[in-house]
Amino acid sequence: MNILFLGSCTDEKRFFLLSLAKVMTLHQKVVIYSTEPYGYDSEEVYDFCGIEIHHIKAQDSFITTSDDNTINFIDTDKYIPLEKVDRAVAVSEPFRKNLTESVELAGKYLNGQSGPEFMLVYLNILEYCKANEKYLALYWRKNLNANVEFSHEYVVFFEEVNRIIMIESQFAENFRLKDLTSSYKNLLMKLTADILNLGGKDIRKMFRKAERMN
Repeated sequence: MNILFLGSCTDEKRFFLLSLAKVMTLHQKVVIYSTEPYGYDSEEVYDFCGIEIHHIKAQDSFITTSDDNTINFIDTDKYIPLEKVDRAVAVSEPFRKNLTESVELAGKYLNGQSGPEFMLVYLNILEYCKANEKYLALYWRKNLNANVEFSHEYVVFFEEVNRIIMIESQFAENFRLKDLTSSYKNLLMKLTADILNLGGKDIRKMFRKAERMN
């Protein structure tokens, strides 16, 4: 399965995808392909926080191996010609530059397609900021083709506890899911269930196993 994650390659987005990958590895192996490095290794293929990372070049056509037992995360802030996409997730942050880049990138992928379907994640939302999820939703719909449909929309409030874990993980190169806040973990479960079409009982069982892992 190829899952495309569009949006600026920020620390918050990388941590969010690593968290999601840690959950999904209990279902199938997850490999992250990214146009920007996750760790601090000069190699093109390496392990970071327990997840296999591949550094790719945006100008090259991207073709994954046809392995039904692997979930490929394609994390990009640039347009990459893709052979196949099973799920598309736009990751939108409230900062104007990041928001504009994400909308423009999504527009490139949607160009020429009829009835495209995207999942939309509002990441790093601030509770009392006027640029909240409602404002971002209006911005997306105003600046994208009117025919675009978002099948699911998710709001991620990046609490201080999670930000501390994110920063520490950059040095320790690992973190535990069980240390994240309940709201963050619930969002990870919901998104995982929607992407993999899992029922509530299955996703809760899988997440409990993921929490026990380092």
